[in-house]
Amino acid sequence: WVGTSSGLNRFHPDTGAFERYVHDDKDDQSIASDGIRDLHVDITGNLWIATANGLDRLSMGGKRFIHYRHNPTFSKSLSEDDVLSIYEDRGGILWVGTWGGGVNKYDRSNDYFAYYRNDPQNKNSLSDNVIVSIYSDSEGYAWVGTAGEGLNRLTRSTGQVVQYRNDENRPHSIISDTIYSMDEDQNRYL
Repeated sequence: WVGTSSGLNRFHPDTGAFERYVHDDKDDQSIASDGIRDLHVDITGNLWIATANGLDRLSMGGKRFIHYRHNPTFSKSLSEDDVLSIYEDRGGILWVGTWGGGVNKYDRSNDYFAYYRNDPQNKNSLSDNVIVSIYSDSEGYAWVGTAGEGLNRLTRSTGQVVQYRNDENRPHSIISDTIYSMDEDQNRYL
């Protein structure tokens, strides 16, 4: 699967051809947007697609896209339609980063979302609501990277957040507040 600024593609190695999936205003089961930001195949084989117009799910072998969008009348809908990142942790929980809506945690059994957001009045919240990267480490912490407001470590069981920010007066602080990606090595260093 290949996401581009002009749609989604599936590569067929036997023929060398790309099958294209593009948005069609006349077809509500077509992909939500042609601007693909991130892709993830989950443990059940579904393809999740982050777009500027919501989160889409495509069952393997299917041609029909299921759309997840923000619905202001339903508090457990996607928090924001502008989706930037998708991550699935070891427990099969799908995490979705948005532009302005914070982090969404998808509940598969109930088909709804829970949110983690920035609250300027609460230091125990995310440092920002623009989320470009998400990672879950071997100890079970969810790490959330923002587009200019630092790195956050989220304790999933309690919802407690620790913020890590660049501080020019502290040479051992994180080098930048824009966090594009994260991973853990064999020694468990992030």
